[in-house]
Amino acid sequence: MPVSFRVHPRHSLVYVRYSGTPGVEETLRAMQSCLSHPDFRLTFRHLVDFSAVTDFRRDHAELMRLAARMPDLLDDPQHGVLLVYYAPTPEAQALAQAVMKSYQGVSHSVLVVVDEPQKALDCLGLDGVDFAALAPVSHRAL
Repeated sequence: MPVSFRVHPRHSLVYVRYSGTPGVEETLRAMQSCLSHPDFRLTFRHLVDFSAVTDFRRDHAELMRLAARMPDLLDDPQHGVLLVYYAPTPEAQALAQAVMKSYQGVSHSVLVVVDEPQKALDCLGLDGVDFAALAPVSHRAL
């Protein structure tokens, strides 16, 4: 699956993992699933892992559609949201830059792009947490 997520109520965190060649439809489906998850809270921080992305669909119209939905889905003036993108490869960096553009209308969000797992954990204030252990179960190394 190109997009999967795991909610970590103990850490007030949502971990989202992208793989392969994700598109806007997969992103919207995952966001809707995440938002309806019983443990999800709008105040949770987000760790978005692009490390397994090999490419992404550069469909300008679709990206604009996603951008139009962002304020409705994640803009909470009372709490804001922190999104940390782990993007260690050139493909991941390109996707992170495209996503950053889509959040331009979301005024109460802070977006950070990092290229190392420890930097992501540091930005999220997750001392002593194993990056790999946060991943959705289907993506953990066995």
